Amino acid sequence: LGIEYFVIDAGWFGTKGIWADSVGDWEEEKESASEGRLAEISERVRNRGMKFGLWFEPESAEKRSEAVVNHPQCYFSEKFLNFDDEEAARFITDKVSRAIDKYKAEFVKFDFNRKLDNDPYGNGFYKYHKAQKRFVKALREKSPDIYFSNCASGGQRMELVQAESFDSFWLSDNQSPFFGVEIIKNTLKRLPPNRIERW
Repeated sequence: LGIEYFVIDAGWFGTKGIWADSVGDWEEEKESASEGRLAEISERVRNRGMKFGLWFEPESAEKRSEAVVNHPQCYFSEKFLNFDDEEAARFITDKVSRAIDKYKAEFVKFDFNRKLDNDPYGNGFYKYHKAQKRFVKALREKSPDIYFSNCASGGQRMELVQAESFDSFWLSDNQSPFFGVEIIKNTLKRLPPNRIERW
């Protein structure tokens, strides 16, 4: 069919039976979803000539997740990762990097569904954005051939400077003709068309 990538979206992870409660842990769900067979699925995808990919939302965590319970100091407002904190950056880089290596992922879709509320440092999230770029750069240095897609909840995190970090931008899963066209129109003011993914 000419399909190049097979990407598994949200729900491949979780240890509590409800994947949404495990956002932030990024550990494979063993009881449901892929039933602990994600590495096997990845191998079958590659054996069929495609590249395997995974979905992450690295900034996010739910307050019931092990990440927040065990590392509350790494998060703003309980469930928004503070990339500028060294411990938090090391934690999320290790988590994502280990999953990329374990499942031999060649495509990573980074989503961004959280709202940036008040920056506790009072600098308009400048430190946060610089640290987020360091995170993506560190992953790319470990896996130089990987393809990073930035999915951004209807147009968030779509600044031109993000094109230095991501290979392409998926604007939204919202396929409403009205909102979809509005998102595309506004994003074209900030990003070149060749970086925008569309169905």
